[in-house]
Amino acid sequence: MSNTSLLRGLCLYLRLINLLAMKKFVCLSLLLLFIVPLQSSAQFDYYVKMGKASFGNKNFTQAVSDYSKAIELRPEDATVYVLRSSAFASQGMFSEALMDLNQAITLNPALPDGYFYRGLVYLDIKLYAQAMADLTKVTELLPNFASAYYYIGLVFSAQNEAQKEVDAYTVAIEKDSTFVEAWYNRGLVLARYELFDMAINDFSKTIKLSPNFAMAYVNRGVIYSYLRNNEQAMIDLNKAISIDPQLYLAYYNRASVFNDMNLPDSAIVDYSRAIAIESRDPRVYFNRANVFLKQHKMDLALADLTSSIKADSTYASAIINRSIIYRQKSMITEAMNDVNKAIALSPTDPASYVYRAYLFQESGQADKAKNDFEQVLKANPNYLPASIGYAYLLIEQKQAGEAASTFEKVLVSDSSSWNAALGLSLARMSTDAVASKKAFAQAMQLNPGLKDGMTQISDRMLEGYYYSKAILKQLKKLFATNL
Repeated sequence: MSNTSLLRGLCLYLRLINLLAMKKFVCLSLLLLFIVPLQSSAQFDYYVKMGKASFGNKNFTQAVSDYSKAIELRPEDATVYVLRSSAFASQGMFSEALMDLNQAITLNPALPDGYFYRGLVYLDIKLYAQAMADLTKVTELLPNFASAYYYIGLVFSAQNEAQKEVDAYTVAIEKDSTFVEAWYNRGLVLARYELFDMAINDFSKTIKLSPNFAMAYVNRGVIYSYLRNNEQAMIDLNKAISIDPQLYLAYYNRASVFNDMNLPDSAIVDYSRAIAIESRDPRVYFNRANVFLKQHKMDLALADLTSSIKADSTYASAIINRSIIYRQKSMITEAMNDVNKAIALSPTDPASYVYRAYLFQESGQADKAKNDFEQVLKANPNYLPASIGYAYLLIEQKQAGEAASTFEKVLVSDSSSWNAALGLSLARMSTDAVASKKAFAQAMQLNPGLKDGMTQISDRMLEGYYYSKAILKQLKKLFATNL
């Protein structure tokens, strides 16, 4: 073979090798075209599944990471942005959640989930108009989606529109009669507006659908207690405690029932249990203090009221009640400091001014006392406690005639006011013995406990009634004369 033929043969061989290599490359390329999309789809599904698992385990940071990897593989898939938004929102990262939901809606303007979850985020950040718009859009896309109506109810709740809130829950129930939360929330609204029969029905339906819904028993029990059906109230509250022994509100409300049943020791035990579970609720200390007050356990009541105020420095009722105890302990400066705090917190509350007038009277500042009484009556002419307090002050200032006239006006407005009848008896004592005895008898009829004499008066002072030392001296004489 000549060198030329050898050279040609070598060139042909090399060409064949190159062709084979090209064919192999083409085959591999074709194979990759089939393998890569399948691998990408599997990875996408994997990261979505992992994200859901992380979210379910409340590992929201990992969920965001998993969903982000899925988005990198398929950035055009709107549903993954919705999933990631939930992980962001669960961490309070509402701006990031909104960005994802906006992107989801941009990719798919007819995606109900996008509007629904964006509505929930808007509700969380108190942008109620935007929340309402998105949730309404969901009802247009999915007319039978009960949850959309339920959350519309929550928007109305946040805006204090009770009737619209009830209407929204009603639609949710019509769409899904097993919607436990809708029944329960509607019951709460109805109870708040004292539509008790309807509220009981809704809580009963809640319990039928979810027999272990402890708070439904608590709220139904509270209504029964309000209706003076203590036996049924106790049944419900005991059931709530059996379901959830750590539910402090069940003990708190059962304590109130015990108190209504005149079982103060049992009430104190339950208030104490409630405090052991939840020590931050100022109402529990406040109510236990009131039981201690009735038992004349002043130091324990004082400690509870101080704890109540510590839990909520704006709790005006606790501040006033602590002031009452300070007054009973002759700590007038401390009492005055507390009542001034209460007035600063609630400058339009007439009760605080009336009580401060009592303190001024106690400390010999009759002019300031009169000023507070007159200020209240100018703003609230029909506020009877101010009229009664002012009339007692008039007796102390030896203006018995004007005091009697004031007490008579109170009795015209409220014929059940034993305190006004007692004051009228005192005002008439030195000028008209017959009228005084008649008024005293009326007071006894209205409040039979007055037959215990000054003991009852002392108890009333612990409840916030006030009589100065000069008035107490005259009342002792009145009781001695008539009993």
